[in-house]
Amino acid sequence: MSTEVAKLQVFDGTLGKISGFIMASKLYIRMKMREVVVEKQIHWTLSYVQGELANVWKEIILEDLEGELLE
Repeated sequence: MSTEVAKLQVFDGTLGKISGFIMASKLYIRMKMREVVVEKQIHWTLSYVQGELANVWKEIILEDLEGELLE
């Protein structure tokens, strides 16, 4: 039996929405992506981070991830 879980809403960088975005991300990952490697979980979550302010933050996170993978 497969449990339905709502997909994330796009996060645009609004500070008042970050807590809900993080909780929804954790819930989805725990229920649907537990067996997926952490790097892919992060990339999946970041795919829902969109918008001018949010894209700057997302780019920094992606650069950090790439740097860690190269070390």
